[in-house]
Amino acid sequence: MTTTRPEWAPLAGATLTAAILDQPDTTTCALQALVDHHGPDVIPDVLIAWIDTMLRHAGPATGGKPVGLAFEQADSGDIASVDDVAPAVAWAGRLIVARINDDYDQAEALINSVTSDDQWTRNVTAVLDSVAVTLRRAGWGDKLRNRRTAS
Repeated sequence: MTTTRPEWAPLAGATLTAAILDQPDTTTCALQALVDHHGPDVIPDVLIAWIDTMLRHAGPATGGKPVGLAFEQADSGDIASVDDVAPAVAWAGRLIVARINDDYDQAEALINSVTSDDQWTRNVTAVLDSVAVTLRRAGWGDKLRNRRTAS
């Protein structure tokens, strides 16, 4: 059985690539183009696709056991709790953990908990940033840069 890539996949990939390469202006433009061309209703699927990409290339080895939620401070490497991070970062972490744990009810509840466009923007950005930083730390920034210079 073959699966068809969604029409939004190329723009979602371009957005994630720009984020991994730490190109904020390109990331913003690609994300806006994604919403402009495909509408905001695709964003929940895009979030899951970004998270799945991260898990495929740099995900935790869980051995089938549920994982909990903790946050590594980018500057110090210290571990923080959900109470020590911005609400959007906590939301992003909860969505990522829900996906890791195959907790569809929690993921749906998180998606449905967003009450404003501003909150939605912050949450989407937090997921994108979390995924991009994880992939960058796993060496994907170098891989993407090398691929671009080789072409």
